[in-house]
Amino acid sequence: MKLSSVLMAGVIGLALAPLAQASSTSDSEEKAQLRKLFCESKGGADITALGELNKSDDVGAVVVCKLPPSPTTVVENQAASSLAALPLTPVTATLAPPSGVYKLAPGASSVNTSCSANLAIAKWAGFPNTSNGNATLNCRGYNAGAAGGTLGCKIEWTGPTQVAIGVTPYGGQVAVNFNCQALYFGSVGTVMDFSYADPTYPRIRYGSVQATSSMTITQ
Repeated sequence: MKLSSVLMAGVIGLALAPLAQASSTSDSEEKAQLRKLFCESKGGADITALGELNKSDDVGAVVVCKLPPSPTTVVENQAASSLAALPLTPVTATLAPPSGVYKLAPGASSVNTSCSANLAIAKWAGFPNTSNGNATLNCRGYNAGAAGGTLGCKIEWTGPTQVAIGVTPYGGQVAVNFNCQALYFGSVGTVMDFSYADPTYPRIRYGSVQATSSMTITQ
């Protein structure tokens, strides 16, 4: 199976390339600095080492970035502005599994991809201004060739995620960026599972939700 890349080609490709090389060394400080620079280039912060990471053998470099709230924010108090019954959870999320059409560069054997979640938490009575919860992102691809159904390019990260409460369209974003070997050309189905929970405020919870997409890899 072969999974291809989901992010922007330029800056991200250049940033993950040296990190993929560094991942084969024991220089953890160098890798940490490269991750830091990568996330800062997107306006975020590196949180890779703060969580638990699991990946398949065909995945190389991995960077998990915490990105800030949306630039155009509106703080809302849902409990005060509406007399309607509140939903079961104040959390909504927009999931982005790997998708798109990507061309493998001549001589290249891997691609850069990502999956991400934008989180919005409504302002309910008794909530703080910020939720300090834990997010789990599980992203993978499936071979669409003759063999069919082969799981590959799997990445799972669970770790602390901070979300501003009452901010729209989203109060925080977490993105997993990774490098994966390209073993198959054509259409590849992709899947993303996501969940979020605040241990201090049990009502702030987003159950495991799945999103699907696809990407096409060409030479």
